[in-house]
Amino acid sequence: MQRLWKWIKRAFVLGTSLVVALVCFGAVYQAIVSRFDSNAFPPPGPRIDVGGYRLHLYCQGRGNPTVVVNPGLGVWSLQWSKIQGALAQDTRICTYDRGGYGWSDSGVSTPTASQAADELHVLLERAGERGPYVLVGESYGGYITRLFVEKYRPDVAAVVLVESAHERQWDELPRAKALALQAQQQLTVARWLSRIGFFQFFPMDRGEDLSPAVRRALIATQARPQTFVAFRSEMEGAFVSAQQAAGTHFFGDLPLVVVSAGRSFDKFFPAGEKETGPMNEKWMRLQDELAQLSTNSVHMVSETATHGIAREQPEFVIAAIRKALQLAVAHQTELREVRSASQPDRPQASRSTIEGAKMKGPKTTM
Repeated sequence: MQRLWKWIKRAFVLGTSLVVALVCFGAVYQAIVSRFDSNAFPPPGPRIDVGGYRLHLYCQGRGNPTVVVNPGLGVWSLQWSKIQGALAQDTRICTYDRGGYGWSDSGVSTPTASQAADELHVLLERAGERGPYVLVGESYGGYITRLFVEKYRPDVAAVVLVESAHERQWDELPRAKALALQAQQQLTVARWLSRIGFFQFFPMDRGEDLSPAVRRALIATQARPQTFVAFRSEMEGAFVSAQQAAGTHFFGDLPLVVVSAGRSFDKFFPAGEKETGPMNEKWMRLQDELAQLSTNSVHMVSETATHGIAREQPEFVIAAIRKALQLAVAHQTELREVRSASQPDRPQASRSTIEGAKMKGPKTTM
């Protein structure tokens, strides 16, 4: 028995030593690869100071108004490269990386949508970009977009909400809230795994729908620990951000295009699962409410898409943004004609909350 116990202790010591050695090797490997990747994949756009840290902004194309994209949680400029490349042929379009993502420095410890809206305003101003902009908000980016409209309305020509988060989704879809809380725990583990190079070999997003060059840059940038720190921090602040979005007001006649997916939660749960269908129906009702934020709105629905519609069906999102550009130009032309004719100001739309707003635009289902 004594001999057996000695072998058990030796096996434990040996196993522990191997684990420690692997962790140390992984940490050194991650540090070396990160340094190599920073040289191999330089930022395509400038990194601009927004108050003690720098955010990466990448703009392409020429035209007016400029499109500015607010990506969703865990998403940065690279995942929008296909849509950006297509729209850059028609107009100017800018994507950016929020703090900790892509090529941006880490920002505040627990960011919120309100703070992100302020950062974006400073970023565009210091970059010399000129508004008014067509703002595109994807998922969580919808909160940021609505708060940007609330704070900087003269700088906005139109809004596109792509599968946008709704302020009441956490109450009306308790399973979605449970999923978000679970994701916070998983991201804590992922942060530590990233420190030992785990995601160099097992990337979270392989970018198979993107070009080879973008795919390599995506895998390199997402493997860094700061990516998972940023992801978890934004997830922690999502419930506060929802409350901030709930305090925003009606858009009036500001052009608005809402893009929704008929099978949104199929991205997270099995399509045949009992709860998925009712969750998708509730989600669509919330999306209908978002379309009521403006009297000048269009609601475009893809029945076959999930919450990842920007990657699954980029052509659908491109068409929606082009529609918003058309509406923005028409709206600006109308405003100029009113001013030039010296007509009295049109009545302001009531600053009602989303529950009291009425939609006048069509809903298109595809």
